Order: sequence, then C-alpha cells, then structure tokens
Amino acid sequence: MRLQLLIWHSFGTISPDSVPAQTRVVPLLRGRSPVLIGPGSPSTSGASTRTRNSAGAMDYVLQPVQPSHFAGVAGWLDSPEATLRWAGPGVPFPLPAEAFAAALALPSRPGWTLQDADGTCLGFGQYWQTTPGSMHLGRIIVSPQARGRGLGRELMTALCAEALRSSAAVQLTLKVYRDNQAAVALYRDLGFVASEDASTPELLFMACRTT
Repeated sequence: MRLQLLIWHSFGTISPDSVPAQTRVVPLLRGRSPVLIGPGSPSTSGASTRTRNSAGAMDYVLQPVQPSHFAGVAGWLDSPEATLRWAGPGVPFPLPAEAFAAALALPSRPGWTLQDADGTCLGFGQYWQTTPGSMHLGRIIVSPQARGRGLGRELMTALCAEALRSSAAVQLTLKVYRDNQAAVALYRDLGFVASEDASTPELLFMACRTT
C-alpha cells in the first residue's frame, strides 16, 4: 500500500518514494537559483549547488514556478480532501490555473518546481518566513506519474537548500500528519526534530536547526 507524505500549514504532500539514503540536507552557499541536484556526490560551482550521477550528468533542477506550471500542479490533486490536506482551507477543488497564484499567496510565499533534464515538472513546494531566522516549508507535492522514484527526498533536499540560500534562516520548520509514518521518518532522516509543545493531536510540528 502506498503511503503519502503530508505537510500542513505548510499544508503539503510528498508522495512516498524509494528515497536514496545518500541525499541529505546541507547548508549551501547563498546566491541565486537554480539549484541542481541528483543522487550522486555533491559539488559546488559558483552560487549553485550541484550533485551528479555516476555518469556525471545532472538529474534534476529546482526552478521558480511559472504560470505554465499552474494547471499541471493543480491537476495532481484528485479530490477536495487531497486539496485540503495539501493547501489548507479556502483553496477550491478543482483549483483553476487562474486562481493558483492568489490561492497559494505567490510570490510572497515563493513557489518552486523540481524539473528533470527535459524541463518536465515533477514536483512543487513553497517556503516562507514565519519569524526572524525561521523558514517554513509547505504545499509540497510530487507528480503522481513520478512517484516511487525517490523524488520526495530530492524535492525536500533542494527546497530546504534554496530556503537557506535565499535567507538568513537558522531554522527550517514544517508540520506533518502524525499518521504518515513514512513522512515522519523521512523528515527525521533529513534532520527535523519533533516538538510536541507546538504540535496538535493530528499534526506534528518539526524543526531543523541549520547551524
């Protein structure tokens, strides 16, 4: 049975993946996007952080979301319940492309896409500042057609890295449904620690210090 990895308020979903254990969240040089990632060993070049596979080719790139992506990302949601869990209350289902930016508070909450070498959009996520020094991750989702390939970890790794590069954040936070054990395990593996004081019976608050 396929589990789903879900973040809230934050509100976000990552599809469960066969995640490569060698990928980790790491602080990056501050600079401009894109962030290029993949399952190989990391190296840095200028303001980007790149990882390459065994053949030396770059596998994925994190790029700012564009209006051309809105309909595709919205189309990954298959029900009002899925939309609520991903985006939170007040976001309609179906989510029209023309309402996407306003519903997700773009660009004040930057949206990013995970793309392959052909420019195909495989995932989406956002981050925003909640308090000075703290960035919150949310509305994370992987295309249904791309699930099961480890892209949940790839997307989280790239999004965390970009949030650090674009700000002076010393902490990243998220909220996850407690019943999504695969999600909780992934976030813990990426360095996030649960805080019961800030959690609810349904949602677990997790934070990762970056210093």
